[in-house]
Amino acid sequence: MSAPPPAVPRSPLAITPGQTTFTRTQIQALAQAARWRDHPPEAALNLLFHAAVTSGLDPFREQIRLLHRIEVVTTVSGQEKIEQRWSVETSIHGFRILGHRAAHDRGVRLETSEPLFYDDRARDWVQAWPYDTPPVAAKYTITAVHSDGRRETVVGVVHYDEFVKTTIGGDPSRGWAKMPRHMLAKCAEADAWRRLFPDELGWLQLADSTATANEPTSAHSDSLGQPATPRNTVEVLGAPRISSDTTVAATTEATGDTPAAPQAGRASAPTSTAEPDSGPTEEASADTAAATAPAAQRTPRTVTRRRAATTDPSPAQQLLESAATALGRDSAGVLGWAAQQLGRQIDGPGDLSTDDLARLQSALPAPAPAPAGDTKS
Repeated sequence: MSAPPPAVPRSPLAITPGQTTFTRTQIQALAQAARWRDHPPEAALNLLFHAAVTSGLDPFREQIRLLHRIEVVTTVSGQEKIEQRWSVETSIHGFRILGHRAAHDRGVRLETSEPLFYDDRARDWVQAWPYDTPPVAAKYTITAVHSDGRRETVVGVVHYDEFVKTTIGGDPSRGWAKMPRHMLAKCAEADAWRRLFPDELGWLQLADSTATANEPTSAHSDSLGQPATPRNTVEVLGAPRISSDTTVAATTEATGDTPAAPQAGRASAPTSTAEPDSGPTEEASADTAAATAPAAQRTPRTVTRRRAATTDPSPAQQLLESAATALGRDSAGVLGWAAQQLGRQIDGPGDLSTDDLARLQSALPAPAPAPAGDTKS
């Protein structure tokens, strides 16, 4: 008589068939993985549970996550305010898992490309990005080959200024500042997966991009759904980096298939196309002749990393000014206090993320009550 098979160990994090909500142990594990500072509301946990069980993605492996977002939104009157929300978001691995699962269910074979970046200097898509500034756009191609030989190709094209995640101060977040090419490539790949399988992946939001990819209302809209004024590419990236002693050589003539070279101080805007090898298009303008002039006649573009001046202080600057008043310190002293609270060097408002501002706000001393004035009879 053969021995019974050994019992398979059961994880305390496993979601059982009859389960309808997360257990306390599971919530503690999720909090540890996501590093929640506040306990999410029950409604947000229910949204994550529903997304996990209906998609088959594992929240404990961070294939799908519940993240706490603190963002700046613009009201109808043009005022900026800080808004907090809980968001169910998916990693790029979650997109790949569901994409390959959908292809298997439909009986199609997938062919994927390497991500390409649009070089506005050479006016072409390139595989390796040779510059130290972020690319203007990226694209990713996926082809589904059906059993009868039909080929269905989709191309995801995303622009840096539309997908980059920023801090309250308007600067790229830590991951985008360190790896802009890698982050933009993931956004392009996720967009291609959504286009190929909209029923299965259309509802997913990539954790590494802004919420503009598939939400009806942008995270930077006001409470009535009116979109805030978008920032153009040059405002986010600065002018394209070209050495002051070099010029851009025109490699092709401006035609309907090949766009004119970008104007000085302005990056071109590639658009999505079904042909993987075609470049982006741009409407002709009065400056086309100047853009396609011989290299010797063109003025070289110089790069600047200074952000456009604003009349109103940013939320980060406002908090630092409030801290200076509450602590009785000058600007250098406030930056030193912020560095002590956060455990790292702080050189200015641009170094503060949304989470940093929340921590510093909670660390400020409560304002002292105003002394009662003397009453005169």
